[in-house]
Amino acid sequence: MGGRGHNKHKAPKPKKRATDTSPANITPIKPAQEEATEKKCEDKIQEHNKNSKKGRMWHKPESPVAVATLVAAITVAIIYFCQLRVMQKQLDTTQINFLKDQRPVVYITKTYPPHIQPGEKILWNFDFINYGRSPAVGVLLTTQVVYGPNSYSQVSPAVFSDLHNGKPHTHGDLMPPTKPDHGTSASIDSISAEDFDYIMKHDLGAVVVGRFEYFDLTGDKFQTDFCFGRTMTGDIAKCDIHNELHEYYGSE
Repeated sequence: MGGRGHNKHKAPKPKKRATDTSPANITPIKPAQEEATEKKCEDKIQEHNKNSKKGRMWHKPESPVAVATLVAAITVAIIYFCQLRVMQKQLDTTQINFLKDQRPVVYITKTYPPHIQPGEKILWNFDFINYGRSPAVGVLLTTQVVYGPNSYSQVSPAVFSDLHNGKPHTHGDLMPPTKPDHGTSASIDSISAEDFDYIMKHDLGAVVVGRFEYFDLTGDKFQTDFCFGRTMTGDIAKCDIHNELHEYYGSE
């Protein structure tokens, strides 16, 4: 034994086995497992959607109420507006009717037979009055006497124009109700013997026309036109035209 040494034998280390990661050794997911996994995913999605719908449905009841409230408010506002318009229209109508009832109306009360002689101007006298219940303010009068064939065509447009023509409505006479007044109109030229003969043999061979323009106390304007003619018998008759009242409410 002497001299012999002992050799120590090392135990061999176990070799590490390599892990096989080849596709052949990967355990595949079986179809049943795949279907279960997909079902779980679908269930989660459906649950999420269901919860989302619940959240939306939670707020839905408030939305119709708000819309209904808004619609009701708009409807009430429209009804009130329409009622206000109707009331305003009725008030305006009442006011206009009151003004019409109280308005001044200046018109002819009597026309006298005209003075007609060859070589002279025709003179035509007439009476007029304020038939209304309130004073006529700024009364202006324009007249013209015409004669012969087509006498109407001889009337100057100035007779039936705007007499105040921008002047203040107080420009003119103040005429209280029921107070009579008198006017005279004359032809521009003297008539000839032929003119005289025509006037005597024709109805409306001579005509007097005119316009009163005036205002009421509120400043509304009125125009009263008149036209009278001589008949063959010497009577005075109204013309078929130019006898009318023009009203201009809100003119001021």
